[in-house]
Amino acid sequence: MGQSMWPTSFCRPEQAWAGLLPPPLVATLRHRLALAGAPPMALRVAFLGGTAGGALAVPLAHGGVELLWMGVRAGLRRRGIGSALLRGLRVALPSRPLEARWTPPEDGPDAFGALLAAAGGVARPAGLSVSLSPGFASHRLATLLARLPPPAGELCDWAGLSPASQAGLRAALDRAAVPSGLDPFQLAPACAPELSLAWRVEGQVLAWAMAAWTAPDRVWVHAVYGLGAGRRAPQTLPLLVALLRRQAIRAPEGRCGWETPDHQGPMLRFIRRRALATGARLMPRLQLRLEPWESLAQSGQAGRSTVSRQRA
Repeated sequence: MGQSMWPTSFCRPEQAWAGLLPPPLVATLRHRLALAGAPPMALRVAFLGGTAGGALAVPLAHGGVELLWMGVRAGLRRRGIGSALLRGLRVALPSRPLEARWTPPEDGPDAFGALLAAAGGVARPAGLSVSLSPGFASHRLATLLARLPPPAGELCDWAGLSPASQAGLRAALDRAAVPSGLDPFQLAPACAPELSLAWRVEGQVLAWAMAAWTAPDRVWVHAVYGLGAGRRAPQTLPLLVALLRRQAIRAPEGRCGWETPDHQGPMLRFIRRRALATGARLMPRLQLRLEPWESLAQSGQAGRSTVSRQRA
């Protein structure tokens, strides 16, 4: 079908993803929209009273626009709907560069990459998603933690930090040049109090973990970060264990999901390596492609961990 066969129209976000996304990804997308801090642009292609395809984009602080999600109904793919949606975005925002994150296929052609390049888009690294049994994973990490020299300090809730500890951390952050997106003071308002943790040594905060619920069994991990050398083991490992245990309290029998933005990729790769090193069993994950998202198939097998890349 030609370009004129797929007219796009502005709509509410719920209309754009109607029938195209499973509930877990809808919750994640809502959370990302809330974090964007700017009104989203939602486009859809209507077909036979429903939605054939939809797209969501948000403006970025540096002047660009990020394509948060684009999906096309399975039976209508490769008919020009994706191209029509991208053209609609470019026409609406002609002066803003278009950016998107996705995971290119390991083998075979990168159809979405070619589609985005044709629209003048720019690729960004995709985030990662991990689905796991929190009780099993926390036990494995706790076993690893017991083999290491005990880290000095104590776990505490972010909300329980004294004004002096917060002031000391603020001064340390100003000196340390923490990577963008990991500042706990900026993240705390968007995170759940029970999933906002700090590691304190002699009154000084040296590490923190910040996460938010996006569904009853899924959390978005904004940051697990520590100051100084060796931040990935002695300081942050107890925070990972605490996050998993608190998540297990809410959904003790189910498999809980962890999702993270692209700048937290090394943290989830760390979890994957530790799970493998301590004997966690990986199982294949069925992947349903929603251009350019990957939808994670539901599995009822508890006690196993599954790690995969997600287009975000």
